[in-house]
Amino acid sequence: MNNDAAIRDVFLAELNRWSFPVTDWEVATAKKIARLPVISVHRVPAAQLEWMRVKPRQCHVNARFMEENDPEKRTKRVIGWWSQDGNYVRHFIVRSRGDYVCVTPVDEKMDGGSPFPFIRDP
Repeated sequence: MNNDAAIRDVFLAELNRWSFPVTDWEVATAKKIARLPVISVHRVPAAQLEWMRVKPRQCHVNARFMEENDPEKRTKRVIGWWSQDGNYVRHFIVRSRGDYVCVTPVDEKMDGGSPFPFIRDP
């Protein structure tokens, strides 16, 4: 099996692991999330994220790093929900000097541009 086929098999196995019927709890939770206020979040430019050496799909690690390494202690992690095609994805961003920003790189094909809607989790 070549490397591409092996990667595909791993990806499909992970996808199958997370594919299951929607539960009543999920429906109720999504309705609660949908009623929360939406804020606008700007994404740090890709070149700056690359310079910062933050990792894709590591939003919790990236946000914690930013909070812990801010010499002025003005950056705080914010947990919430990133709405993606009708699904809510758990996501961390940071608030710095009054602005909400995302410090996690994403594939340009799935980015959808900046800013993006975000729902803070109370």
